[in-house]
Amino acid sequence: MNAVLMNAKTGAIVAATQRPTFNPQTGKGLSQIWRNTLLQDQYEPGSTMKIFTMAASIDSGNYNGNATYASGRYQIGDRVVPDWNTSGWGTITYNKGFALSSNVAMAHLEQQMGAKTWKKYIKRFKFLQSTHFGLTGEQAGSMQFTHTIEQADTAFGQGIQVTAMQMMQALSAIGNNGKMLKPYLISKIVDPNTGKTVKSYGKKVIGQPVSAATAKAVRKHMEDVVYKSYGIGSDYKIKGVKIAAKTGTAQVSDGKSGYLSGDNSYLYSVAAMAPADNPKYIMYITMKQPTLPGTETATQLLADVFKPVMKRALQEDSSANATASTKMLSYVNRSVKVAKSELTAQGYRVTTVGTGTRVLEQSPTAGQVVMAKQRVILMTSGTRSMPDLSGWSKSDVLRLGELLGLKVTASGSGYVKSQSIAAGKSLTGTNQLTVKLSVK
Repeated sequence: MNAVLMNAKTGAIVAATQRPTFNPQTGKGLSQIWRNTLLQDQYEPGSTMKIFTMAASIDSGNYNGNATYASGRYQIGDRVVPDWNTSGWGTITYNKGFALSSNVAMAHLEQQMGAKTWKKYIKRFKFLQSTHFGLTGEQAGSMQFTHTIEQADTAFGQGIQVTAMQMMQALSAIGNNGKMLKPYLISKIVDPNTGKTVKSYGKKVIGQPVSAATAKAVRKHMEDVVYKSYGIGSDYKIKGVKIAAKTGTAQVSDGKSGYLSGDNSYLYSVAAMAPADNPKYIMYITMKQPTLPGTETATQLLADVFKPVMKRALQEDSSANATASTKMLSYVNRSVKVAKSELTAQGYRVTTVGTGTRVLEQSPTAGQVVMAKQRVILMTSGTRSMPDLSGWSKSDVLRLGELLGLKVTASGSGYVKSQSIAAGKSLTGTNQLTVKLSVK
């Protein structure tokens, strides 16, 4: 399982994770996986590829959304393209076909624009080549495109292999009004001796595969997936914000010339962006061959990941924009009472450790950029006791651990629910802190 969150305006990868994974502190889990699946694994994406088929059809002037076709199955030579609902929905429009994730609709669109045109757009979106993300072992992907049926298959994400990072890069063009951005993870490299920035990374436009009008039109179709009565993505609704999304269900290759069979032999995915009219974030999740619990569908399981992450990203983005960031002043050698009073008045959450009257250390340090309501930790002399960490973020706990010289082990995600060293307990002779995080 992979999940990636990207800033739609810059291409910055805000968060990314993979399962199976490993614990970098203990090494536990390394025996299960020893690769970066976000760019070292290539796979057939399935119906999320329809985003780009739709974009190519619209941009090349071949799309007529109100035209109709017979859904269910489509004969191409001696082969058949089936819809996931094999009996179909009767004769429907292409607009409705996209919201229903109809393979037949996409096969028709590919044939209408022609294989040559469709392949041109595949290359424009920079599939089949490395994103040059910067990590080793990145795959370029591949495609079967010789026969007519193979060309049609690629239109709904079969017979073409991609990486998660290629998908993020291509999705940026849809979220960023046609301008495709290079995904990046590192913002800058700083010389630790001089403090000078050696190299900076940031927003980099690497192409414009489709027009702004096309990108906006595609996002409207992705809204239909979520909000139309017949759309199959209603689980991705978030109250108060408009979501554009496309779900995917792809057969998984058997490694030979066919596909695995059975209920648990699919790769489920979702590509979504918010807010739909002017995206700030793009999120892409894949879940390969899960054993479904029976109580939730694959779409609901993916939505359980998507919704809290997207909501948190948008909330943090709003709070960051609402208050200008400022640089932290130095409170070292100043009175603890005065420092706490000043910082609290500015809206920061202040935690003091120690019984002394003067500040010895602080985090964030002087000169660091801080946001409103950020936690500030002040270290003093005297007896040091463990603060109550309830509700703290993992990053805040790690900062505290660094100041106190504690080895911190964290499990779970979200905010601190429990701590191994009780609040108020003396920290003398202690060098290990374990915290459990929870989203609830």
